[in-house]
Amino acid sequence: MRCDTIYGGALIAGALAGFVTMAMHPTGSQLMADVQHMAPVVLAVHALALAAIPVSFFGAIGLTRVLLADGEAPVAALVAYGMAQSAVMIAAVASGLLMPAIAARMVSTPGAERDLAIAFGQFTGSVNQAFAKVYVMASSAAILLWSASIIRHARLARRAGILGVVVAVLALVGVAIGHVRLDLHGFGAIVLTQGLWTITIGVLLIRSRPEAGALQR
Repeated sequence: MRCDTIYGGALIAGALAGFVTMAMHPTGSQLMADVQHMAPVVLAVHALALAAIPVSFFGAIGLTRVLLADGEAPVAALVAYGMAQSAVMIAAVASGLLMPAIAARMVSTPGAERDLAIAFGQFTGSVNQAFAKVYVMASSAAILLWSASIIRHARLARRAGILGVVVAVLALVGVAIGHVRLDLHGFGAIVLTQGLWTITIGVLLIRSRPEAGALQR
């Protein structure tokens, strides 16, 4: 099996894991309404998201290797993507590992302890939102750089590069001006659009034929 096939499969697997995570992710109100049953679901979907992070990054390394002969932009994209994956890991830990435990304290403890749990819950939510925003901005920058390289040097398919530019710019502008809120629906929309581009790239990597001198191994 060619390395590009493995890298492409990793990109596709990571994107599909993101789809499942967002599709199965309970809302905050659902968690608070039934902590006992929803907490394991929250933990499971975020465990899937965390497991997908190294898989996606492995695939991103493969994409960078394919584009590396065309300049340093793909390397810069990989750096930005690494920053994005670090940020989303923190966001997932806050939302999936900390928040269920805090929610359980919020519904089971009285008085001052409950107030403290609520304060911690609000802080955890703020941490999640902050790092989710870092993820969106950094991952969009990575997609933009990779896509620009694809378009400029005609690697893989220009249409995939154009799609990536559109996806990245819409996410960057939407979040920057506050039009896209990073709640479950807004973040889910970004995961969906970025995931569709990632799957497209994964398929192209699987179908690609190695060119002499194209890869630096």
